[in-house]
Amino acid sequence: MREEKITSKIKESWALGEDRRKLKDYYQKWASSYDDDVAREQYFAPKVAIDLILELYHQRDSFRQPNDQVKEQKVSLSTMKVLDAGCGTGLVGALLAQVGARQISGFDLSAEMVAQAKQKNIYDKLLEGVDITQPLVDQIDASDFDLVTCIGVLTQGHVPPLGLDRLIEVTRVNGYVVLNARDTYVREHDFKAYCDGLQDEGRLKFLHCEYHLSSGDSQALFVVAQRLK
Repeated sequence: MREEKITSKIKESWALGEDRRKLKDYYQKWASSYDDDVAREQYFAPKVAIDLILELYHQRDSFRQPNDQVKEQKVSLSTMKVLDAGCGTGLVGALLAQVGARQISGFDLSAEMVAQAKQKNIYDKLLEGVDITQPLVDQIDASDFDLVTCIGVLTQGHVPPLGLDRLIEVTRVNGYVVLNARDTYVREHDFKAYCDGLQDEGRLKFLHCEYHLSSGDSQALFVVAQRLK
């Protein structure tokens, strides 16, 4: 019975039609029980994202700073500037902190979700009321993040594929974007074709674009991309 209620609640959020006011109202009511609800649903997405970040980190030994080809400077997880876009209650941020990230900023459209994230005491900076469908450079005071995560945000009724463009705007050149999108969203928005278009334009290089279990027995497309320009 409880599982059906949780699933119904999640699916209900998909029908909000990307209406900013409805999204704020919906998550205002859900914020206090969100962590418990998604835990009961076996929500794997944050852990999958962190595993991909660690894999990328170890494969490349470090994330590079701009113009590193000459200076050979390296950035460890502890010194990277990380942005948790659409941070919600801070589930991804908490895991980032566990694996060594120390400079973590976050934002969400919902003030109530941000209030829950603040209680985890892991973010250097948190902003509420930030709309990922609008230029982020006009809403946050930084645009040179080494790593930008966006988990559980590009989903039905929430954010269109244009949200990926907004994430690119605040990622430094040669920095990384890690995101996911539910299978239904990918099909409804032809999201893979959208990603291919960004790569064809030379804006991003996709290092990982595969499906993984996201929650329960449902899958999501997980993407790791490097900004090229």
